[in-house]
Amino acid sequence: MYLLYFLLVLFGKIHFFNTQALSSQTSGDALSIKEDFNQTCVEGIPQGWYIFGVAGNQQWACTTFGHKDIHTKSGQSNALQINGYAGTALKNENWLISPEYDLDNFQYPLLSFFSRVAFDGPRPKLYVSTDYDTGDPTSSQWIPLGDRFARGNEWTYSGKINLAPFKTHPIRLAIVYFSSPEQGAARWTLDDWTITNADKPPKPFLSTNLGNTDYMHFETVPLGQASTEIKGFEFLLADPVGDLNIQVAEGFGISKTPNGFTRSLSYTAEEAGQNNRLWMRFEPQSDGAFHGPISFSFADTLQQVSFLSGSTLSQEKTLDIVTWNLFWFGSDLPYQGPSDPGLQLENVSRLIQSINADIYALQEITNLNQFDKLLATLEGYEAVISPAVSYGPEAFDSAQKLAFLYKTATVKPLSSRVLLKGVTSEALAEYPSDPNRFWASGRLPFLMEAETRVDGIQQTISLVNLHARSNGGGESATNPRYAMRKYDLAVLKDSLDHYYGKEPLLILGDFNDDLDKTISDTSASTVSGSETSFIHFMLDQENYFPVTLALSQAGLRSYILSEDIIDHVILSHELAESYLSQSARIVVPDRGWTNFLTNTSDHLPVKIRLDPKKLLANSLILGVSDADDSDVIQIYPNPANQILFVHQIGPSHSVSLINQWGQTMETRDSREGTVFFDVSNLAGGVYLIHVQRKQAHDIFKKVIIQK
Repeated sequence: MYLLYFLLVLFGKIHFFNTQALSSQTSGDALSIKEDFNQTCVEGIPQGWYIFGVAGNQQWACTTFGHKDIHTKSGQSNALQINGYAGTALKNENWLISPEYDLDNFQYPLLSFFSRVAFDGPRPKLYVSTDYDTGDPTSSQWIPLGDRFARGNEWTYSGKINLAPFKTHPIRLAIVYFSSPEQGAARWTLDDWTITNADKPPKPFLSTNLGNTDYMHFETVPLGQASTEIKGFEFLLADPVGDLNIQVAEGFGISKTPNGFTRSLSYTAEEAGQNNRLWMRFEPQSDGAFHGPISFSFADTLQQVSFLSGSTLSQEKTLDIVTWNLFWFGSDLPYQGPSDPGLQLENVSRLIQSINADIYALQEITNLNQFDKLLATLEGYEAVISPAVSYGPEAFDSAQKLAFLYKTATVKPLSSRVLLKGVTSEALAEYPSDPNRFWASGRLPFLMEAETRVDGIQQTISLVNLHARSNGGGESATNPRYAMRKYDLAVLKDSLDHYYGKEPLLILGDFNDDLDKTISDTSASTVSGSETSFIHFMLDQENYFPVTLALSQAGLRSYILSEDIIDHVILSHELAESYLSQSARIVVPDRGWTNFLTNTSDHLPVKIRLDPKKLLANSLILGVSDADDSDVIQIYPNPANQILFVHQIGPSHSVSLINQWGQTMETRDSREGTVFFDVSNLAGGVYLIHVQRKQAHDIFKKVIIQK
């Protein structure tokens, strides 16, 4: 027997078949097929199930990590599971084939199951066949049923899958698992496999082949042009009852083919019920940044899929800021981040260089020697590290630390400090736990004040990097994590309001909570409903602008293991006007980055962009330095009180007059090299002339209007 197994492995074909009689029902009801695997998945795969290995040695097998609380005699809940990772991601194609089912007496046979997934890798495929008997399944005809599998490491219901089109013949169902060194190897678990009878078909169900973080970003595209890159994905609408309509946000186009793009498409029910591919590109018709989901409308349902983003502005025109939790960066201890710190360093460096932002607020920097090695790979960057960690200075070397990484060409730190450092236990009246646990027992917010210079504009901003208390360990009366985090944030807001109430300020980091609603266990008595622990910031709309809230409202995730955005950016009122609208996005590595979750981080970077030209208040205008090439234009008279002339401008350039509050008073297009502005009715003060040139840097020139 062992020799036979060895020969099968050697020749790359492994298949296991339970030779007991096949059964259409595992329950006593003739019109109900139920397999919870608890009694049947104890020694080998269940009766009637068949495993066939097309490639690789990993295969579906029984596991005691099942879904329901119905236990076997051993006290475990069983399920089926497969993992193509064995020291590294291996190449596998393994078929799990169900018993033969005769559904002729069913009116509407509806299949359902529960699944969950851990780690990165290709998604499995679900098929049905009416002609498969035994042996190699690739020689039979298999019809895809759409992707009904989980998007994360939590048990997820598949919904009801209509098998009525196939009930006139005995059928078999198959789940096909894939893994490879190039695409990674996920661990998939299957439980509570059920086919029930119904008197009507299920509601329409939209499935796609997208992963839970397949957000599609297009590189910079000039106004009026279209991206050369075209992206796409597959979808199927099961049990459609009418037309399907698809629409994308402004700035994007979709098509049924790689040509002929439009913002909306329609499919008949017959078309929608087939396997379709949707193509997308970025085609901006106005300047700025653009983002938004793809909206599918069918029956009485509006479902949003994926997330598109793009911009017409190059990064040289904006201040780009990123927050990213690096998942115990550099730690070599078990259960603290990726198992290979060297590979984590390599991947983090690649992604930071790819993003090329001006400022990164980083969390969970653990090993400073490894961080120094990272910094050495990043030419033109320097960093500052917070001295405040959980459990005090004695724990500093091995603790999670906050850091700012910044590009020296555009950012000059002026100062940095730990916030709330002087708050004593006596000052924390009615703290919901031991006051020594304030801000995760000492992991206090870290502020950096910096002078930035982008596109010739200089400004001073302050950034607050925070890593709020986590939800790990759950909620209880002795461990009220939600209440502690909410209290911590209330104290922070009071301090920021008092000391930085009129300062340009960003609050960013790992919030460990979402902004639309909390991710805490709302059934716990220590959690006040679904209210976010950042509620005090969210209610103060006059002073704070949560620019990443739109990502939460689109149903995205930045923490790969849950369905929420917990990495956020909030701007103070003084910076809100500078936000490049719709520039907030989650940065997803290229598809070539396998096993990102296990090799790099369990968080994805979140990025925003600030446009300094939109924040030209009087103090900022006074700080703007004339560009080195500003002498190519002539402005006269300066000071002026009637007519202001701007001369020697290139053709087709636009010239704007901007007041001390950053408002554009008037914009004119140059034709013969000269434009003029009537300033006779303007208030006296410092103004700015802004010349936008297509083939060179913009020019800024201060002028004075006298009265």
